[in-house]
Amino acid sequence: MKQKAPNLIEIKQWTKWFAIEHNNRAWSLAELAERTNTEQREMINAAHAAALHWSRIGQAINGYRADQLLCWVYALTGDATRAAEYGQRCAAAVDADLEGLSSWDRSFQTLVDAMVAKASGDGKNHDAAKTRATAARQSLTDPSNREVFDGFAKQAGIDF
Repeated sequence: MKQKAPNLIEIKQWTKWFAIEHNNRAWSLAELAERTNTEQREMINAAHAAALHWSRIGQAINGYRADQLLCWVYALTGDATRAAEYGQRCAAAVDADLEGLSSWDRSFQTLVDAMVAKASGDGKNHDAAKTRATAARQSLTDPSNREVFDGFAKQAGIDF
């Protein structure tokens, strides 16, 4: 028996669900202090899956955040070339004042820049990113946002 194809509304709902689920899984793995090789691969695959689904259902801001995630996971895995590629895309979006960028997005971008510099072994750019991250941290008024920011800052080699 042939299965009935889902309608466009169902496809959009599932695509959004997969985008969110893969995004959350990738970030959960990224937050771990240590990852197995299997978890590393899953983290990268989940980040790419999230980016794919956001490209089909999301807005430009979702694509930007997917690029931030890809930059982060590649930096965590030591792939400085790919981290820099996605980091440049993110920086260009910030420079272009992408519609929908929040103060959190702008603040977190300083950590993304620091991660790229750290993965690349670029101490000068890491120090510059650290200076920008310190200023960005001060702009975060919500204590829970600061706590999350500080956790990711440690991964980026920044202690406040």
